[in-house]
Amino acid sequence: MPCAKRARVSKALPRGSRWRRRASPFAASPAFFFPRTFSVPTRCRRLDRFPAPSLSRSTARPDRRPRRSRESTRDRAPPRRSVALRKPEPAQYAIRPAETGDLDEIARIERASFRIPWKREFFESELREPYRFTRVLGGDPGLVPRIAGYLFAVSLYEEFHINKIATDPRVRHRGLGRRLLEDAIVRARNIGAESVTLEVRLSNLPAREFYRSYGFHESFRRKSYYQDGEDAFALVLTLAPARR
Repeated sequence: MPCAKRARVSKALPRGSRWRRRASPFAASPAFFFPRTFSVPTRCRRLDRFPAPSLSRSTARPDRRPRRSRESTRDRAPPRRSVALRKPEPAQYAIRPAETGDLDEIARIERASFRIPWKREFFESELREPYRFTRVLGGDPGLVPRIAGYLFAVSLYEEFHINKIATDPRVRHRGLGRRLLEDAIVRARNIGAESVTLEVRLSNLPAREFYRSYGFHESFRRKSYYQDGEDAFALVLTLAPARR
């Protein structure tokens, strides 16, 4: 259908371009010349002749993989979702005497807890020495971790000295260390000890605050107590005699 209103062309056309008047203004020719005075009404534009390209087709990237790999990807099973392991409950661990079969777990916790850890042989010798008090927080064989913590102490006359106490990093801040310490204090009171003592690093502020909550006080400072030259505080807890 011809356009209702023809486009007006200026009479002042450049020389040699008069033939361009008859050319259709909608022809897709890059050489078509539009003078400044040439205008095409909006109602005369036939946009249906030049549809806009589809955005999805123009932006979609072609799949250049071989056909076999594309088919194998379709048939591939979906990836398995990783299931997070649930943390064990503190009630699943019971305090019991340490055994030889616990030494590997104890040594692992020792390496993860202390800057200068004890060797496995030291713990093994503690199990054979007299007047030793050894306790672990043990769980079922299928529990991870199987050993949640340990405590090694020695009874020296009226003094009950704690050599080592630590818990597994995966189950910390759940009251397990408090259970070990409270069990040791009860043991010291039952055997007639007058005090519970231990050493703690000068820089270990959380541990110092932890023992202070149980009534430990800093008795004196040991210079270069540890192998790396750091000082230690000797903490003392005075015990009241056990009621009979």
